[in-house]
Amino acid sequence: MIKIDNNALADIIIEYGKEINSKLTSKINSILDVIAILESPLLLEKKIVKGKVRAYSSALKVIKNRDKLLDSKHGKGSGKETMDLIYTLEKYKIKADKRSKCRKTMLFRDYEDISNKLLNFINNNDLIIGTPEQLLILNDQLDKEIKFTNVRIYNYFFNYKNFYDEIDLKIGHKLDLKCCPYCNRNFITHVSDKNNRVIGPTYDHFFSKSRYKYLSLSFYNLIPSCFICNSNLKGNIDFTLDTHIHPYLGGFEKDAFFDFELSTNNYNGKKEIIFSPFLVPNMNLSFKKNDRIFGDKNKKNSGSINVFKLQEVYKLHDDSVEEIYAKFDKSSPHYIGSISEIITQLKTSEEEFYRYHFRNYFDSKDFNKRPLAKLDKDIYDKFLLISQS
Repeated sequence: MIKIDNNALADIIIEYGKEINSKLTSKINSILDVIAILESPLLLEKKIVKGKVRAYSSALKVIKNRDKLLDSKHGKGSGKETMDLIYTLEKYKIKADKRSKCRKTMLFRDYEDISNKLLNFINNNDLIIGTPEQLLILNDQLDKEIKFTNVRIYNYFFNYKNFYDEIDLKIGHKLDLKCCPYCNRNFITHVSDKNNRVIGPTYDHFFSKSRYKYLSLSFYNLIPSCFICNSNLKGNIDFTLDTHIHPYLGGFEKDAFFDFELSTNNYNGKKEIIFSPFLVPNMNLSFKKNDRIFGDKNKKNSGSINVFKLQEVYKLHDDSVEEIYAKFDKSSPHYIGSISEIITQLKTSEEEFYRYHFRNYFDSKDFNKRPLAKLDKDIYDKFLLISQS
């Protein structure tokens, strides 16, 4: 588990918050505008919907629980969508003499109430960019204040797929994470072609969407990750700050590190040494953090290592340990000798030496830039300590 970090993280968060709040506010205002139009006795003029056709069409489909606009019989081509919207709005207007008793009017009041309460809430609370701890409180507060009458109006506001382009640009692209923070094994590099995404991360909701339904757009609840960790391993498992490590708050750092055990295997009469890496806790690790990292046997699916099967999958990377071992083994043709002497001769730093001779990153803040960075560095540190003893 690697901590998510970026020198511009604070600016990225602010920019993301502005973008999402702006779009969410626009969607709220579209609902209120369309309801006002449906209740107005005045003939709808084209200038009122100019520049807002898509927004109003989307809002109208939610309000009327329909997937399509009515057909205005306007010729296909320029202006067709605009005329269909105007025609549909006029057809769906409530007549003045029926307004007080109409069931639709009651539904409109319900949607207005939801929209105004949501607008007031996001204007006065950090629902989008609040800290993980704050988000849990805000989710419960909003749940008490607003009761969504149907799934369609909820999805209109909180289905993160409707905001995917903004999420992918402001988080996936701006954070510039190269590797999955959950496993540090798979690339999640964001690549675009002519502003269209080619590849990139998936976005895990650390706090599950089913339980924390108002946090689907919150920055600290969107973890850029690989498909395997997000979908195959975590899925709908319920994470909390007490049972799992939150990548924006920290990683394993020195709380858990890679060690290895040796075994031998005879293959065609030739003796082979097998290096099996595994994660072990720091001897000073607190019980609470140990449970978040390694899991509590009394709590199902607790511990990040358990959920993401890190002990199991890292056994497959025995070759990485073997390659590092070869550079410390005096009998190996790849032996590099005394590292301290080489560093002195090359007039370089240990970080530079490590980067070019072990082909990975030295500092933990850079571990998200290349797969297996933590494994390589932890094993290097162990062999270095052995060689100096």
